Amino acid sequence: MIANIVMYSNSTAVVYNVLPPSIKDLDDVLAFLFVGSAPSTMQDFSCMPMLVRRNVIKEALECLMVNYVDYYDLQILTDNLKDYPLLGIPVQVISKLVSEGEGNVLASELSIHGNEPEKGTNSGMCPFTVNRVTGEELNTMSAETMKAIALWHLEG
Repeated sequence: MIANIVMYSNSTAVVYNVLPPSIKDLDDVLAFLFVGSAPSTMQDFSCMPMLVRRNVIKEALECLMVNYVDYYDLQILTDNLKDYPLLGIPVQVISKLVSEGEGNVLASELSIHGNEPEKGTNSGMCPFTVNRVTGEELNTMSAETMKAIALWHLEG
């Protein structure tokens, strides 16, 4: 198993005085795409850095308020926090099933000396790669369009 993260540049002009964002707002800026030969399971998710625990979010926000002057007046929206899972992924999981043995390495990435179709690990934490997508046209794209471009980017 291996993970890829596609990240779009975001405006940093917005300063949040109220956190966490609603699940709906989070779904507009975050997508989780699972690619595999079988549907994803909680065991798969436990190996990836996407699991969220509601109480850990609350503790992290409280830590920011106490330890960082920029967050002293942060308002924690408990109504939004209640919508986050006790343990899980706070956004929709988009699944793309591939054929068994298809692998997670593009043919163009294989060397003539190595033809291993898989990268990653079978146990422990899943390694991941961060890919950043930038450009002026991102300012006018919808969240759904960005998700489609991220999928295209991962398919190579």
